[in-house]
Amino acid sequence: MAEQFERLREHALYPKHPARSPLFSGRAFVFVIACVVVFLFVVWQGTRLLAQPEVIPFGREHAIYPFIYSVQRVETSTAVGTGLLGRAARGVYKNVTISVRNENSKRHAIAQDIVSVVDAAGQEYYPLCRSDLGSCVELPKTFTQNFLDPDEEVLGVFVFDVPAEATGFKLKILTDVFSGAFVLFDLD
Repeated sequence: MAEQFERLREHALYPKHPARSPLFSGRAFVFVIACVVVFLFVVWQGTRLLAQPEVIPFGREHAIYPFIYSVQRVETSTAVGTGLLGRAARGVYKNVTISVRNENSKRHAIAQDIVSVVDAAGQEYYPLCRSDLGSCVELPKTFTQNFLDPDEEVLGVFVFDVPAEATGFKLKILTDVFSGAFVLFDLD
């Protein structure tokens, strides 16, 4: 009997077949959930990136809360300013005049850094700073004021230095800075 007891004791201490762990341990379960969340996030972002926004025709108004935007005029030039204060473009200058109207019943600030131009190849161009042009006097101001009262409208001029051979320009205005959502206005 002592011999059987010793065999059982030894088998309990050193089993021939180790005990199996459960199919899903806590760590494995957390890992699987994390993989599912990452997969869903990638699918969500991928569909958002593949879905192109509607292109607003030239001159048509579009509401981006709390403002209504429209492209009023697009001019192409090879230089900005005259005389010693003038500056030649590396390509050509696209001067885009935008009207912004506050349709809300409250006063709102205008964000000037949400505007860029995209060409047909997808290259994005940002407005030039007046100091980059070397002319703070002769370059039209972007917006005459930073706040708009209810039902007030202002015009702003944005200057973009784009390659002369690029085509298919669209004005890109961010509608949500955090998600990167935007709307496109046709400039041709």
